[in-house]
Amino acid sequence: MLTLLFGSDKPPEAKKLILQEQYGINTGGALGEEVIKVSELEQAIERRGVRRGAQEHARETARRMIMGHLPLSQIVAFSLLDQDTVEELADEMGVTLPPDPDTP
Repeated sequence: MLTLLFGSDKPPEAKKLILQEQYGINTGGALGEEVIKVSELEQAIERRGVRRGAQEHARETARRMIMGHLPLSQIVAFSLLDQDTVEELADEMGVTLPPDPDTP
């Protein structure tokens, strides 16, 4: 039952129906509202995890590019991180970024 509530992609109404039909639990009133809240919370947590994963992926991409001694402008363009973040990563890694090819 916990897998249904917390580990399922089913919409709240489907979860409520399964609780009623398979477990004989009346999901009217407050319990039904709680099922909806739990589903919304689960979705919010998942979205946050996806965002964090995307951010970490962007940072890892930038780290690889920094180690490859690519110019700052290319790292910013391909990692989608801002310039300050890329410079901070390079500093943390102890790497000096090469000048941009457009810079005289």
